[in-house]
Amino acid sequence: MVVHDRVEENWKPGTAHRNFILIAIAVPLIFAHWALAGFDPIPYGTAAIDGSEVELFAPAGGSPVLIFAVSGVLLFGRVRRIAAGLGSTPHWSLGLGFLTSGAALQRWADYVGAPELLVLSFILLLLGSVSLVAGRDGLRATWAPALFLIFAFPIPAIVVNSVIWPLQLQTASNVSSFLGLIGYSPQKYADVILLNGHWFQVIETCSGMRMIETVMMAASLYSILFFRRRSQVVILMLAAPVIGYFVNFVRVISVMFNPYAEWTTVHTAQGVVMLVVGVLMLAGLDSLLERHQGSHRRASSEKSNSPVDASRFRISGIATALSALLLLIACNFAIKPWLPGKTPAPRAFSLPGILAGSKPTPLKLDRQFLGSIGVSNWLNRRYQLEGAPVEIQVLADDRLNRHGSVISPRAKIPGRSFVELSHEEIALYPGVYVDRILYQSPHKRTLVYHWTEGTRSVFEEAVRNMFALDRGPIRRNSFALSLRLSTDVGRDIAGIEKADRRLNAFASIVRDSLK
Repeated sequence: MVVHDRVEENWKPGTAHRNFILIAIAVPLIFAHWALAGFDPIPYGTAAIDGSEVELFAPAGGSPVLIFAVSGVLLFGRVRRIAAGLGSTPHWSLGLGFLTSGAALQRWADYVGAPELLVLSFILLLLGSVSLVAGRDGLRATWAPALFLIFAFPIPAIVVNSVIWPLQLQTASNVSSFLGLIGYSPQKYADVILLNGHWFQVIETCSGMRMIETVMMAASLYSILFFRRRSQVVILMLAAPVIGYFVNFVRVISVMFNPYAEWTTVHTAQGVVMLVVGVLMLAGLDSLLERHQGSHRRASSEKSNSPVDASRFRISGIATALSALLLLIACNFAIKPWLPGKTPAPRAFSLPGILAGSKPTPLKLDRQFLGSIGVSNWLNRRYQLEGAPVEIQVLADDRLNRHGSVISPRAKIPGRSFVELSHEEIALYPGVYVDRILYQSPHKRTLVYHWTEGTRSVFEEAVRNMFALDRGPIRRNSFALSLRLSTDVGRDIAGIEKADRRLNAFASIVRDSLK
């Protein structure tokens, strides 16, 4: 009886004994993920945008430092509840499942140099360690702050590219329609709006994607802090994208009517103000739901419901978690990281200086329009063929930087303000099928042939991008290419036929020159 009393006193919640065990688990967990200190999810093309604008509104940014800080504060506020679970029966099935998958992901991320994957491994190892050390009670207290870290994991680049352009077009369309309703006469050309003689472009940082992500993150944090009902959490999370899109819509309109919006600081400040408005709208909706459904707060149990014991069975959970984390740290030092070999240059970059007797005119790449499309190498030239200009653009991605992808609707488009008139797939030559697209801008019509090389389906590319499969032994040691041929078109059918013949002839010349 005396022995039992001593054991119970040693395992009393909040004692130094318990705190030491938590620290003994937390320190190696953090140290095993030290590479997260250099994690920067900023996409490729945002170099053309001001730094503060990128940090706050880049579609794949994520602000990992802020997210980890918030998650850390949430965890710290639950330390006593986690400590109360020490000595309870480990949840072996979940604990070993989380620990094994997290360890495998951590080793892969560290080996191939993909720090963003360490976000996922940190979540899994945290949940696994707590399941073994503090059982069900500890896991119940930890899961929400741990899952909040998901917001630090960047969306795969190919998914961002697939979503961001339609979102830009929708935002431009809605803004244009609203301006028409209140008495203005705007003209919309794809992502560009002409109003009172001024051109306004809805770039990707104004698309609303990051605003939607941020408001969803705020909704999650709000639900965690105030212990909302599940039904209330679902409503807040469903409302968050709508609120995020709406406040971005208002932001775009405010930028258009602000004469100082061309100053980056003012432009960014307007975005921050609307972000605050979005969070306040979310709080207002939550207040209405509270009034309708009645207040509901879950009591934060300070004590474990499990019997307190220090048997070997319980100690084995702590030993298993600690051993796994220490082993991962040892592997970080013992196993050399993977280093990429030299990637063969694409043949498209071997084009001769003169084609069909025409010298090329180098063209700049519109990085602000392309946004976060991944470009590690590029070629953009204009030639003359049959007395008309023909342009060739090649975007290449060596697949080593996972925050960009050349697979994007924007890679097909000649530039800003071009509207698609027709789209079909044709055979350019045997085995090569291209998108044949006719575009129109306020100034001209352009015919485009576009295709990609070295790429697979959107789903497969997204999976390979998410898990860094092209940064390791199963890497595709080649460039992913986006190729676009374009030429101006007249206003009649004959002009389109001539443009088709011109692009076909130029494609044959390019093909023959690269043999």
